[in-house]
Amino acid sequence: MLIVIRFCLISLLFGAATASLAAADCKDQFALPLKMEFSDHDAESVVLCPGDLDALPQASFETTTLWTNGTQRFEGVWLATLLEAIGVIDGEITLRAINDYAVTARAETFEEGGALLAYRRNGQPMSTRDKGPYWLVWNYDANPDFRTQQIYSLSIWQLDRITVSR
Repeated sequence: MLIVIRFCLISLLFGAATASLAAADCKDQFALPLKMEFSDHDAESVVLCPGDLDALPQASFETTTLWTNGTQRFEGVWLATLLEAIGVIDGEITLRAINDYAVTARAETFEEGGALLAYRRNGQPMSTRDKGPYWLVWNYDANPDFRTQQIYSLSIWQLDRITVSR
């Protein structure tokens, strides 16, 4: 049974003193939380807000996608960086959208420089109407390996939950 407790990544890494910062960030209309769940029986879920993700090293790139018009600038954190920050180095990662659409892949699939957990597009937070609050994207224009059916199928938008199975 998972016990859901509101943590922020910052407090996990640096202490509880900054927990109120993330709680305030999630009150913004576009600042929806990202829930991280773990299949370990005694592991607790973690709820992350954009402020928590901002505490991690940031990345960005410009690319075109199959789902948008023209070149888009995506900003966020490499999924590999997030997984490493919470101690995930292996296992299956299931990414689930608001509408319960889900994709699953091995943690090793999400190497740094590949999958970006984007929460800003063209400098703005993404609303659910704009494929937000989180969208897993690759720099499709930079590498032909990122223009495959497998990568396109992992490019999940309206992402709101990540489950780690070890």
